[in-house]
Amino acid sequence: MKIMKAALVCLAVVLSVLLVACISKTNEGKTPGLEEAVSTAVDAYLYGYPLITFDVARMQQTNVAAPDAEHAPMGQMIRMRTYPAVDNHCCAAPNADTLYTEAWLDVSKEPTVLSIPDMGNRYYIIPMLDGYSEVFSVASPATTGYKAQTYAITGPGWTGTLPPGVTQVKSATGMVWVLGRIYCTGTPEDYKAVHALQDKFTLVPIGSYGKPYTPPAATVDPNFDMKTAVRKQVDALDVDAYFARLAKLMKTNPPTAADAPLVARMAKIPLIHQPGTMWEYSMAVDILGRVIEEASGKRLAVFNHIHIPRLESANERARGVEYIHESRDSRKAGYIGWIENRCGLALRADRQAPTKQQTQAK
Repeated sequence: MKIMKAALVCLAVVLSVLLVACISKTNEGKTPGLEEAVSTAVDAYLYGYPLITFDVARMQQTNVAAPDAEHAPMGQMIRMRTYPAVDNHCCAAPNADTLYTEAWLDVSKEPTVLSIPDMGNRYYIIPMLDGYSEVFSVASPATTGYKAQTYAITGPGWTGTLPPGVTQVKSATGMVWVLGRIYCTGTPEDYKAVHALQDKFTLVPIGSYGKPYTPPAATVDPNFDMKTAVRKQVDALDVDAYFARLAKLMKTNPPTAADAPLVARMAKIPLIHQPGTMWEYSMAVDILGRVIEEASGKRLAVFNHIHIPRLESANERARGVEYIHESRDSRKAGYIGWIENRCGLALRADRQAPTKQQTQAK
């Protein structure tokens, strides 16, 4: 319900009510109806939720300078040496009888080679997940056996020749989570045996395969929240931050063919930029200006000249940046007032929607 509420309030009200309700009065048939637009806005929010959730989880596990007990930079192995603690939420529901051996990869530019050692008769499972949480390959005794294995994990659109003995597994996205687990009885002796196996797992970019390799220095974001639960962080994103992040992620984590119908629906909503470049849903001047152009049929500069009061005094011009800010605020207020009168909408809490007679008079 929180997700639905956030989507409806932030997307449907700001995007659908402003754009669709107003534009549909002047451009009949050009945009989806209000009900369809609201439905599409909600679906767009839900569609992006797994990808953004994965990205925040990735950051929490990789935003470090060097590997430790529960973290490692991108492209490096996380080797958990003990069973996960009861409050460890690195995964949705951590196993209580395996040692996690995992990694987060970016294969958008070049493949990464994952080498799994001979596991003897030890049970293990190494699922590989794309950015939308879809498992695209699994190494395990049941699927690939116990012998040593080497995989090149490739990203969208990659073409090339792999070295002999390297098996290609294709990810539909640039972001990949290698979520390995190795069975362990929990005794000191068995911990030691599993640690030895963990140390034999390797990751290298394809260009460094078969050569000495030292991972590059990691960049740490000191402002990123490493403690708050992933879901809480995602749910707390405002609509601008949410869709800006989704648009950025979709550049290297593109929709699949199965997503084409939803993507086509999203593209029908009038946006300043199309999905995969940058989405903006807000009461910012540029968004309101776009609404004005669509609804009035005038170029924004022409509309401003006719309807929006200008701050022309020498004192105001002399204030430099402050003048610019005030000018933007003046235009914003003017835009909102015009939309309220034109469409019969109350966009500010301190105002009531114009009456039918007032709207018609405009």
